[in-house]
Amino acid sequence: MKRVYSVVLMIIAVLLLSGITMAQNISIGVAAGVAEPTDVELKTASLGYHFGLQGFYHLNEHLWAGGRLALNRWTPNLPGRDVKWLDYTGSTTVIEVAPSVRYLAVIPETKDHLFAQAGIGYFLRKDKLELTGVDGAATETTEDKNGIGMNIGAGFDFKFLENVQVEILPIYSMIFDKISKGTCSSRYYSISLGLLF
Repeated sequence: MKRVYSVVLMIIAVLLLSGITMAQNISIGVAAGVAEPTDVELKTASLGYHFGLQGFYHLNEHLWAGGRLALNRWTPNLPGRDVKWLDYTGSTTVIEVAPSVRYLAVIPETKDHLFAQAGIGYFLRKDKLELTGVDGAATETTEDKNGIGMNIGAGFDFKFLENVQVEILPIYSMIFDKISKGTCSSRYYSISLGLLF
């Protein structure tokens, strides 16, 4: 339930912000793209998808502060499939709830920007795997690896319509499920194409 409450609260916050996007110094963005883990044990995972929402308040021309809500999902492939398993299905889902800051460099004589972005927040990861044996018996396992996470990326945006920017954002993320030991349970990247209003 904690996962559901976190997501609902972030969605409500984004919707409230979207109601004032016409106000000065506020930007709201939506994005979609691909995601893939870089964990050693999941290095053969299938390329997954990424959806994101973000909102920023313009502190000044170069510095924005806000937050992002993102969903990432991919399908892991078991390295060296064991002969006792006839088939397997599964998925890894990661939800990011991360306050973020963005630093922008304006390209002269345009409304285009180069920018860097970083965030720290709470990340909810769920792994699900179902194995089917040669005898037809199925075994299902699920595991949560929630924890403090961080991401960092750099991108580019350009004017598409009046008050609408198109942005390209590659971003790299890490989740620390045992922060006291500095244990990183997940590393992945996403590359997205989005609209910023």
